[in-house]
Amino acid sequence: MRKYRIGVCRECKVKENDSSRKRLYQCPYCETWFCTKHFDPRLAFIKDLKAIVKYPEARATFEQEEWRREDGHPDFAYSRKRFEELDMEEELRLKLINDALNRSKWGKAYGEEKLERKKVDIKPEPSAEEYLEKLQSHSSKSITDEETAKRSTAEEKPKRKKIAIIVATAIILIMIVVSLWALFTYLPITKPETSKPELVLNSIPFEEDFHLKHGASVEYYFNVSLTRRFEISILSEETINFKLYDYEEGTTIIERKWVNFVFELPVLQRGIWAVRISPSDSEADGRITVKEGLIYAAEFVHTNAVREATYNITISYEDELKETVSVHISIEEWYRGNFVEVWNYTQSGPERNKFSITWTGASRTRDYVVEFTVEHSSFGIFSAIKWVYAESYLP
Repeated sequence: MRKYRIGVCRECKVKENDSSRKRLYQCPYCETWFCTKHFDPRLAFIKDLKAIVKYPEARATFEQEEWRREDGHPDFAYSRKRFEELDMEEELRLKLINDALNRSKWGKAYGEEKLERKKVDIKPEPSAEEYLEKLQSHSSKSITDEETAKRSTAEEKPKRKKIAIIVATAIILIMIVVSLWALFTYLPITKPETSKPELVLNSIPFEEDFHLKHGASVEYYFNVSLTRRFEISILSEETINFKLYDYEEGTTIIERKWVNFVFELPVLQRGIWAVRISPSDSEADGRITVKEGLIYAAEFVHTNAVREATYNITISYEDELKETVSVHISIEEWYRGNFVEVWNYTQSGPERNKFSITWTGASRTRDYVVEFTVEHSSFGIFSAIKWVYAESYLP
């Protein structure tokens, strides 16, 4: 599996105003991270530059490979490598010409040795100047005296190499200036973004096999709800490292090193949970299963009503999830076979998630029913009832 990380592609952001997070891969030349569209390197150049037009090899490379490309990214390290390859091709071509000239120069002596041995009268090979003149007269493409002199001697090679280096350096400097100008002109100054994996939410229930090599890892993301219980099981014969964490908060919920385990817990906060699995030793094969189970309001919303020594009734309410919209409390008295409301109270202010209140009108000889009617963001509207008995029933 090719190594990647999650982030914003620099080319997408500058050229396409695309700041979305996606998989990025590292360029082997410049070691910068790009998306798949801009991953391939291309030559860094400025069109119509005189130095490029001056050299046919560089011009052909640009025309055939670079001018019409819209993908990839300008890469200075790659550009330097391509120019070095052009120098090697030019060096090889000059070597072949010099070899031909050397054979022409020494062919006479070689021919005379053969003549003496075979006693055959043949004409000597033409000189180097005559050989070049014949090449010029039969060539379909005319070559100037200056180009002929440069190609026929290796003494000009250092000069050409120096010019190529100067041109490449000039192109790189120009591209650096243009890139810096574009960077500070179009990009707002923001805080550096923390690298997070590309977010692909999986639906629940979820089940998938995993095959991990040493050093590799895999992550799964789930959008969890408060009204559900998160259940996860990982079956693997090899020891694995398991981590469950809140993707948005960055806090770890649980982290273990185990073989074959099942884990479940109620969701205490809405959000995106991430599961990361990696081999503990060498490799790990297994299967991950994620399910949801029901949870109940009583697990997180607590109601109570007690009679004090003074016979007053103290009522308390607490919501661990802090999702209460309003609480209505009604106290009814059991009198002659009927319930009669004797007191009520409503709390919908800042203290609605946790409060306590005392009713001082209770009678020691009467039974009371305290009913809580709660409007909750996660559980909807529900009721809870607490009995408060008369003194004669108390232990």
